Amino acid sequence: MTFTFDQALEAGIHDAGVDLVSLANNHIRNAGSTGVLQTIANERAAGLILVGAGSTIETANAPTWFTVDGVRVAVLAFDAINLAANGATTSRSGAAPLDLARARADIRAARAGGAQVVIVVPHWGVEYTSTPTATQRADAASLIADGADVVLGSHPHWAGAMEAIGDGLVVCSMGDFIFDLPRSEQTDEGLVVELTFLGAHLAPVDIHPTIELDRSQPNLLDPTDGQVILNRIRAASRDFLNW
Repeated sequence: MTFTFDQALEAGIHDAGVDLVSLANNHIRNAGSTGVLQTIANERAAGLILVGAGSTIETANAPTWFTVDGVRVAVLAFDAINLAANGATTSRSGAAPLDLARARADIRAARAGGAQVVIVVPHWGVEYTSTPTATQRADAASLIADGADVVLGSHPHWAGAMEAIGDGLVVCSMGDFIFDLPRSEQTDEGLVVELTFLGAHLAPVDIHPTIELDRSQPNLLDPTDGQVILNRIRAASRDFLNW
């Protein structure tokens, strides 16, 4: 099987203002180890910063660091889907696996290394659903307990539930921003999660619903139409988030 990819698409992502991309997902090894390494090289050549995949599990699990207005931020990304096929190992490239014990240790290590804000991006959950599983909720609680400030999930293709845990925020799924999957109205919907920090403390969180047109054009929704998506999130979150 031959895989081809237009590298100009990655340049377009960078030119659109995207700085960081997570490669921790269940498709990262679709073209095997060579595909993983080529993807990493092409993304870096386009000026993008990567997290969540690497040539070995050590590089895949490593956080990406930023300094924003003097605040040290660490971003970690993990994949929980089909780890046997997609996870990196000591001798194989792939995604950083969501091994909870290791993920918690990685968060603690980032804190010990000077991180004032820790953001975790897990690829998890059940496709075409907006309600998290019990495992997701338990894992999210553990990640927050060990020092994550925000958990921003993906994989279900639908915008999902939100949960406040202590001072931390969990967005179980941000839906699809750009994805060639017009399976339902929900698969064309997504969320832009705008996080504002006062120093190292999470303050306002603004949720901007989006709709994808023509399989490639994300658009911000006006307040009236956006309520459709927000109402779905409220329904999925009603048992554990006060709105």
